[in-house]
Amino acid sequence: MLTLSEGNRIGRENVQTEMTRLRKEWSIESRFATNDEKLCQKLMTVEQLSKTDLFDRLQLEKVLEICRHCDSMAEAGRQLFSNSSQKKQSTNDSDRLRKYLQRFGISWKMIGTIAGHL
Repeated sequence: MLTLSEGNRIGRENVQTEMTRLRKEWSIESRFATNDEKLCQKLMTVEQLSKTDLFDRLQLEKVLEICRHCDSMAEAGRQLFSNSSQKKQSTNDSDRLRKYLQRFGISWKMIGTIAGHL
């Protein structure tokens, strides 16, 4: 905690952040989670997860799984929107994916950063 705190002083905010992280990591749900579920848990706060319906969370986990295995947002977008893209004259699958992830407060950069630690 000391290395992550400003001015080499552990403050109340540092302690709260670490406690939240440990609670998430030590939860029963986390111990039995797949890598995609863990990715979802690392990218979203406990509060965000508690406000997300199971339906949306399951869909998000699958989207994150595909994103995790793609080298670019464009590649992930093509895989995720392959059928619906054929029906449109102008497609921007990367933008569609970016907007979808934004609904959950997730960016492409966050996925790449966290995915390497699973």
